[in-house]
Amino acid sequence: VYKRQVYDHRRREYFQLKTRKVALCTGPDFKDDLGPGKIPAEMSELTLIRGMNVIFPALFRSNASFAAKMRKGKESRFLFVVPWKNFSIGGTHWQECENQMPTWSEKKLVKDSFRKLMQLAMPGRESFPEILSEHVGFVPGKRRNASDQNAAGQILAHFRLIDREETKRGDVLQVVGVKFTTAFDVVLKSLRKLFPGVGIHDVLQFSTLPCGSPPDDPEQLIVNYISRYQKILNEQLVRQLFSLTGSDLPKIVEEYLRPHIQSSQPLTEAEMYVGLTSFCVREEMTVHLDDLIFRRLFPDCPELPPREILEPLAGCMARLLMWTAEQKNLELERIGTLRGLAK
Repeated sequence: VYKRQVYDHRRREYFQLKTRKVALCTGPDFKDDLGPGKIPAEMSELTLIRGMNVIFPALFRSNASFAAKMRKGKESRFLFVVPWKNFSIGGTHWQECENQMPTWSEKKLVKDSFRKLMQLAMPGRESFPEILSEHVGFVPGKRRNASDQNAAGQILAHFRLIDREETKRGDVLQVVGVKFTTAFDVVLKSLRKLFPGVGIHDVLQFSTLPCGSPPDDPEQLIVNYISRYQKILNEQLVRQLFSLTGSDLPKIVEEYLRPHIQSSQPLTEAEMYVGLTSFCVREEMTVHLDDLIFRRLFPDCPELPPREILEPLAGCMARLLMWTAEQKNLELERIGTLRGLAK
C-alpha cells in the first residue's frame, strides 16, 4: 500500500492518500523522484523538448497564414505564422533541453533565430515588426540520435505507458506523452496495464461516446447520429456536419443547434451553418469571415456558398463579434475578391 501526504492548495491543508495502484499522468515534470526507486531505462531515454511561440503585430493585411521550411546543409527549420485579430503568432523550431526555465540569453537566441528565419523565408521584405512577447512550452520526447534532423521529429507521437517499477505486474504506472485522445482512453489503457488479470472492457456504446473519441466504425457512428438527431437534422446534413466535426458532432448539436429548433421541422442547411458558425466564433476564436468559409466550413468547395447561406453566416459573425455594418461589408468584399461569388 502506497501512502502519500498531499497538500490541498484550495483548502490549505494536508491529507493522506492510500492506494495499492498508482497511475501518474504527468506534464513536463515526468522524471520527478516519486518514491518507487530509480527511474526506468525506458524513461531515462526520454527528455524535454522546448518550443517557443512569439507574438507580434499583424504581418499581412490579408489575414493569411504562412508556412515555410528552410534548409541549411543537413539542418532544416520550419516556420509558421498564423493571424489572430490584430496580431500574428509565429512558431519557432523545437529544441532538446534539460532545464525547464530558459535563461535570458536562450530566449534572446530564439528570438534572433526567429528573425533570421523570417528574413530567409521572405527575402524581399525590408523590415519585420517588433516581437511583443514570447511563450515557452514543453513536451516530452525522445533523445536525439544520428538519424534525427530536428527536434520536432523527436516529440512523442502518442502517450506512452511506463512501468515505474520495471516488473511484469508493477503497481506504479506513469503516463507520458502529449496526445491524449481522451481521458477515457488513457484511463482504460492504464487500468488494463495495472490490472492485467482483470477483464476490463470498453462498456461505452456509440450513443455515450465522449466528445472527441475516435470511432472504431465511422459509418456505424454516423448511422447512430442520423437516428438520434432525426428531429434536428436530415441525413444529408448529419453527414455534412460529421465530415466537418467528426465525433464532436454531439456537442455541437446539443449546445449550438438544438436551442434554435423553433418548430417540429428539422433545421435547414443555412440554420445548421449558422449554429456551426457560432461554435467556431465562441470556441475556436474565428474572427474573420474568410477564415470561417475557406478553412472551417467549406475547405474543399471550389466556389463560395450561395448568398442565401453566406449572408446569414456573415450576420451571425457580425452579431457575435459586434461588427459595424461597414466591417461586415468589408469582410464580404474581401472573400468576394479572393474567390468569385456564386450566383
